[in-house]
Amino acid sequence: MSTFLPKDDLEFHEAFGKILFNENFSDYINEIIDLIFNNELDRPKVNEILKKYHLKQVEDIKEEILDLLLIYINIVLNDNVITETEAANVNMLKRFFKIKEEDFYNYRYSLPS
Repeated sequence: MSTFLPKDDLEFHEAFGKILFNENFSDYINEIIDLIFNNELDRPKVNEILKKYHLKQVEDIKEEILDLLLIYINIVLNDNVITETEAANVNMLKRFFKIKEEDFYNYRYSLPS
């Protein structure tokens, strides 16, 4: 199965390079980031990673995937503009990892104390 990631999107590649080398995630998330960085993300490879770490499905790591997506979004918003390509990349990652809009609210929104 081939990856569906953007092949010639240097900014996408560079963003995940920054994340891979500058952020501190669990080993399995780092392996997934490495797949994205190397343009090798596909369902069978992610399933292999999940199995290796005794995780049943991608939903089991949803909170960490949300953190990863938020970091990517912050990187693309660094120039205060999100391009159509960047928005499409976010949507593609959301679809792949089965992230719904309400997940950002449900998992990452907290009321001030």
